[in-house]
Amino acid sequence: MSYFSKTQDYPEVTFLYPEQGFWELIRKKFPPLRTKRWCCDFLRKYPSRKIPLRHRIMGLRTEESGKRAERPRMERNAREKTVILKPIFMWHEWSVWTFIERYKLPYPSLYDEGWDRVGCVICPFLCSPNMKQVNRNRERWPGIYRAFEHAVTEWYFAKKAQGANPREKTPEEYLDNWFRGIA
Repeated sequence: MSYFSKTQDYPEVTFLYPEQGFWELIRKKFPPLRTKRWCCDFLRKYPSRKIPLRHRIMGLRTEESGKRAERPRMERNAREKTVILKPIFMWHEWSVWTFIERYKLPYPSLYDEGWDRVGCVICPFLCSPNMKQVNRNRERWPGIYRAFEHAVTEWYFAKKAQGANPREKTPEEYLDNWFRGIA
């Protein structure tokens, strides 16, 4: 959960927490990849299964990605018996900011610091050969990056101890490839 969420007063909102944290899940599974992104399921989706929710409201917008634009504005999750509502699905970014300003709503200060999207600090979708977003986030949140690198190093050595023969010769090489989106 973000610092912003923790500092706001939302008495009507129930915050749900995962059974296991991100670092522990890396050690048990593997670092999340673009093609195998388990983190969203384990950290955001699965916790809600313990508390039956009739509705889930999401702030997804079609403008954010082509894949999101292909999704419907309202979905029914038959397995969880939940209706997923996306009230700002068709809004443009300027519409969101106009709404925030008109109603004087609080928002994360990261936007004032130049971030245009606020999500997970470490995400495989930030990774790319030029390392621009990774380096920006690493500079802003060095402790989180150290913890990530530590968890990945432990996972790497555990994998080798189990007899796996990774392509990369060291955990540092694996991490470099991960941050560049190659792993």
